[in-house]
Amino acid sequence: MKTDWKILFIGNSFSDDTMEHAADILLSLGVSSVSLGNLYIGGCSVNRHVDNAANDRPLYEYRRNTGNGWTTTPGTSIRTALTSEEWDVVAIQGGTADGSRNTCQRCYENLPILVSYIRALCVNRPRVLFNMTWVGEPWNGHPEIVAHDGDQAAMFREIARIAREFVLPLTDGVSPAGTAIQNARAIGLSPLHRDGYHLSWGLGRYIAGLTFIAKATGLDIRAVSWRPEGVSQAQQALAIQAACDALQTPFAVTAPRGLTADFVSDTAAGAANQTVFDSDGKPHTARVYLPVTVGGEQYSLLFADATDSTFADGSHSVANTLCGGWTLSQMRVGVCASSSMEEAAEPASWTAVTFDGKEQVTVNADAWVQTDAFAVCASAGEVLCIEYRFCGERLPCHEELWVASFVDGEPSVRCPVPSRAAVRRDAVRIAFLGDSITQGIGSTKNSARHWAALTAKALETYAFWNLGIGFARSGDAASNGAWMRKAYENDIVILCLGVNDLKNGFTAEDVCENLRRTVKLLRSRGIRTYVQTVPPFEGLGDERNAVNAYIKTALVCDGVFDTSFMAAADGTPLYGGHPNDEGSALWAQKLTEWLKERI
Repeated sequence: MKTDWKILFIGNSFSDDTMEHAADILLSLGVSSVSLGNLYIGGCSVNRHVDNAANDRPLYEYRRNTGNGWTTTPGTSIRTALTSEEWDVVAIQGGTADGSRNTCQRCYENLPILVSYIRALCVNRPRVLFNMTWVGEPWNGHPEIVAHDGDQAAMFREIARIAREFVLPLTDGVSPAGTAIQNARAIGLSPLHRDGYHLSWGLGRYIAGLTFIAKATGLDIRAVSWRPEGVSQAQQALAIQAACDALQTPFAVTAPRGLTADFVSDTAAGAANQTVFDSDGKPHTARVYLPVTVGGEQYSLLFADATDSTFADGSHSVANTLCGGWTLSQMRVGVCASSSMEEAAEPASWTAVTFDGKEQVTVNADAWVQTDAFAVCASAGEVLCIEYRFCGERLPCHEELWVASFVDGEPSVRCPVPSRAAVRRDAVRIAFLGDSITQGIGSTKNSARHWAALTAKALETYAFWNLGIGFARSGDAASNGAWMRKAYENDIVILCLGVNDLKNGFTAEDVCENLRRTVKLLRSRGIRTYVQTVPPFEGLGDERNAVNAYIKTALVCDGVFDTSFMAAADGTPLYGGHPNDEGSALWAQKLTEWLKERI
């Protein structure tokens, strides 16, 4: 194995992002000597690099790293840097500060001149690579993103096409950093950006660095042990996966592996992470009872760390709040005929549940933990009794959990609850993404009489995952964080949001924009997205009407379900802002009929 590497970038801030962690990655892979260089001009395009080279302009900040951090020397030319070392690899990064577009082939027409210049000056013939750029967030105001109306998938396809068809034949290879970032986005890794355009200090830069080092050196990044501060072990594994997939398929997004492919949700209970609670760091025993929708003989449970939504007024926790460092152990599952909110029901028998063959697992910040498959036989209408020990100081929970739960034998919601109870079967996956109205608050507690549960029961050949959460807002979904990561695991998403935004001072324009972003994020991943109009709720008035007018006339989605039948002529709720059992039954009936014509 080659143990010394000399790598130079002719770049800009994107090469800064890519190279920031390169030395640590190389040293972690057993390389003993590194010499890294980055010629930096903010936003510098290929055309400007060519002009600077042709005129030997000393305009670059020359960043250097020999294993002990980065130093900067101003006033350096490309010629000076190229002839200062016998480089193994010289990489080129394009930019857009002069109006160039990463999605326009003409912005790379002078690339052959730059490549020839490098080869003429470097007598040892280094490999010349091009670093493929990445797609920013839809809400970012960068002109290139605006030009694509925030359509990440369309922008990526153009970047990848140009890299494959035009750039690749002119160089010794393309490092698919942009593909790796898109892969990471597809599997829900976040945050990837610090400003919607440049990469986040830890995770985003780590993914780009892993991808580039693997492409430049041929080293196996699966052996990397080092990770930046703030990046968990679970995130590291997914980052390496995203990079390896990009190297294998450099110009197309690799479909996310996500949750076990042959397991689908089998409860319509809303059990997402709503907020966080403080514990004493001692082990406690929890029992949670989840009603079964269809039934089966083999199950798996998912636990997640980050909060999915903003709780109450946001003073305690907001969407994507991380906990981490808590444990689950001694898990077992049984089946009960029913459950009570006052007294913990006892199953006739128990089945032990493990995590990758172990009795205990630590849940790191922003991690997902899925149990091994386990055998229990459950039927529709029965209840899974899930008992486990949890231990930690700050943990996620669902403060408004609408099913029976107990901690140390007493009714309590202060425990991490399974985000999904899944059964092994083949079915189209459908998610309800909404607030407390979707979760089922207003219907009889612990009864599965809310409209989402009744719809799931009526359409039992499909698999429904209830991602409804009390206090949730459209902005929580548009943040593209933990909540949306769960939504991305589905084939169809049915959206119902807006009430809590309008109740908390957000304008109709805010809600419309958040819905637009959310729908675009889902549809860009090939997920069919249906949107329900904002249901009636006390005090919403004209703002609700404005949002609903936008949903029905201007929002680009796969279909709109109008909930106006839930309101009286004056707009007041007929069955309560949180629909009661009667209102839930009516909603489920009409939604079921509507969906049967579309799915």
